[in-house]
Amino acid sequence: MEVSDLHICHCLLYEFHKGKSAAEAQRIICATYGDSVVDDSTCRRWFRKFRNGDYNLNDKPRSGRPPTISDEE
Repeated sequence: MEVSDLHICHCLLYEFHKGKSAAEAQRIICATYGDSVVDDSTCRRWFRKFRNGDYNLNDKPRSGRPPTISDEE
């Protein structure tokens, strides 16, 4: 099953609000969507953001090449 990164972030936020740890959230999400859908370090990074009060689920812009090419140019 193809699952978007944003959906996984919503799942992580849900588990965070339920009081689960990052490791517990990873186990629950991987049991539901498949073992490789999210790794431990990603869960810990998002939970760290949530603990700091940052509930924005969009990734911050990164430097470097854009992920897609636009034909509009």
